[in-house]
Amino acid sequence: MVPYVGDSKTIQRIIMELCEPYFEKRHTIYMDRFFTSPITVDLLWLRETGVVGMVMANRRGLPEEQRQQSLEVNEMTFCHRGNLTACKWKDKREVLMLTTKHAATWTEETAKRKGVGATKKLKPDCIVDYNHNKMGVDLNDQALANIMAPPRKHSTLTIKDKLRIIEMLDKGDSYPVIARKFGVGRSNVGDIKKNKDKLLKFVSLTERGPGVRKTLKKSENPVLEDALFTWFLQQRRLHVPVNGDMICEKARIFHRQITNSNIGFNASRGWLDKFKNRHGIRRLKMAGEKLSNDEGAIGPFQLELQKVIREKKLTVEQVYNADESGLYWRLLPDHTLASGNEQSASGRKMMKMRVTFMPCANAAGTHKLQLLVVGKSKTHGHLNQHVFLFVIVHKKCLGYERLVS
Repeated sequence: MVPYVGDSKTIQRIIMELCEPYFEKRHTIYMDRFFTSPITVDLLWLRETGVVGMVMANRRGLPEEQRQQSLEVNEMTFCHRGNLTACKWKDKREVLMLTTKHAATWTEETAKRKGVGATKKLKPDCIVDYNHNKMGVDLNDQALANIMAPPRKHSTLTIKDKLRIIEMLDKGDSYPVIARKFGVGRSNVGDIKKNKDKLLKFVSLTERGPGVRKTLKKSENPVLEDALFTWFLQQRRLHVPVNGDMICEKARIFHRQITNSNIGFNASRGWLDKFKNRHGIRRLKMAGEKLSNDEGAIGPFQLELQKVIREKKLTVEQVYNADESGLYWRLLPDHTLASGNEQSASGRKMMKMRVTFMPCANAAGTHKLQLLVVGKSKTHGHLNQHVFLFVIVHKKCLGYERLVS
């Protein structure tokens, strides 16, 4: 027994050892696509043995122009090199053949298909001969495959995974290695390579990359969705808040403008969810006051501050910053963890007792002043129990009254 360890030279050695008793007798071997390659055919021809066999498109030595060529149904091409003929033909899918027995000849056959009737098609003679003489080997292998090994679990790759496969192919990784890593068949890897240009073009036109999408399927109204997504991006670049109702209403407006009709499009919640998934739109809570700032004043202020620091020779310990903020000091979380037996989590009225405070510290972070708190009355309930933490300022109509803690 000679075990196969994944090396093409091992395959050739196994074939030569098995066929040794039949060399120099002008036999013809009909080979499966897994074993056929131009190098193997040349080695067998040197021993006066012919070959007719299917071949994988990624085998070394095949004509590059023929390998890359796309054919229509019933179209065929032939390439010759000495005694070897390479044939490419398309019926339901493209098929590659290597033969030392046939020339560039073909036969007209009549095929019957359900719902279509009898149709005539051209088939290369090498494929006719292979189908006749393979003696059920391919059919037997197909039957044994279902018995000897469990079926592979169906796996649908995301576009992000497909891009990783394209990167591995560009680096020179083999089909079997990639197929094992992603849990797909080698034919799937080949299909991804064929669709390389479509995948790269699709990703280049998206706002945030492939996301979690798995297909390149377009919507039923691509013109409307392109216009709607462009409008959405324009609004967000202007920092305008956009919600689902606004998107649906704008979609209805675009539909009326494009079709001059109010019929055929509802902009339902289901459509909205699919639209957001297709374009990677997600919901975010608006936070902070960044957009309210005067960005034009930031640069001059920074220059002026640096000038003052240089003139007065200040250190980071001498530069302080203060800013106001709000504290809902009795507000509890609106989410809670619950046991599996609880069907719902009952709540209480939110306690929105708020105080305004101002923290202040130096730029080095080594000195922090006591918090300055602005309240509405001289008595602050529970805050009075912790008054030693604060400097409390009571707001009056004509000014501020300072209460020293």
